[in-house]
Amino acid sequence: MEKNLEIRPTIISPINRKMAKITSKGQVTIPKLVRDALKIREGDEIVFEVQGDRVNIRRMTAIDSLAATIGPKLRKEFPTPEDFEQYLRNNRQELFERIYGSDKSSD
Repeated sequence: MEKNLEIRPTIISPINRKMAKITSKGQVTIPKLVRDALKIREGDEIVFEVQGDRVNIRRMTAIDSLAATIGPKLRKEFPTPEDFEQYLRNNRQELFERIYGSDKSSD
């Protein structure tokens, strides 16, 4: 007795694939299908995340905005992630007390 096998194509449907050209200034128009899917419109900010030979595009979040603001300042003060981790290790107690307050009554 033969079973019916469902064959699903691995290629993305042309309906969901849109192409665009890059201008001489490196600009590209985001197709309406993509804008609608991401719920973005004129003036919105987006994030490009490069992963190998692919790029993901998504709406910018509040965390992204904060990272864009403080990132350059952090990189200036802490050139490497190890520098930042060392700072956190050395100042953990002070940072905790600054954020949550000092509980001197439990000493």
